[in-house]
Amino acid sequence: MRLAFLALIFILLGSFAHGTTECIGSVKANRFIVYLHGIDTESPSLQELENRGVLKELAKSLNIRFALPRAKVACPTKIHQMCWTWAAKTSVDLAPVKSAIELAAADCFPSKNYDVLGFSNGGIAVASLLRLCEKVDFNLGITVGAAGGWFSSDP
Repeated sequence: MRLAFLALIFILLGSFAHGTTECIGSVKANRFIVYLHGIDTESPSLQELENRGVLKELAKSLNIRFALPRAKVACPTKIHQMCWTWAAKTSVDLAPVKSAIELAAADCFPSKNYDVLGFSNGGIAVASLLRLCEKVDFNLGITVGAAGGWFSSDP
């Protein structure tokens, strides 16, 4: 119960939204990062709220601003769960991911000088963008806890 209360306080006081994207950290930060969450419910789950608590501490201690878009694609094998991508093999499969990243950056950052950090399914989405040599606006793509994104048929 206490953790749920703290998560609610975090949502109400610890972050703010611009446009449709939640943003954490100062607009005057030294570094800007779009964070793609893992498979999650439509609203942030308790695990995701805990991850955002970590991002909030990183933003404060390392002077980073994070943009936190939400996945909009229903996971084909996970009931009531949202994904960034599922077995993306073409540019068309990744168009929603690219769009979400670009919109989040525009909502939260003063320039196009930013990186992308993907956790789990978000990491698979970042790896898939790189695997398919997609033209992207970000400088650096980082994946954490992402087991996927490449296929045995890839060169």
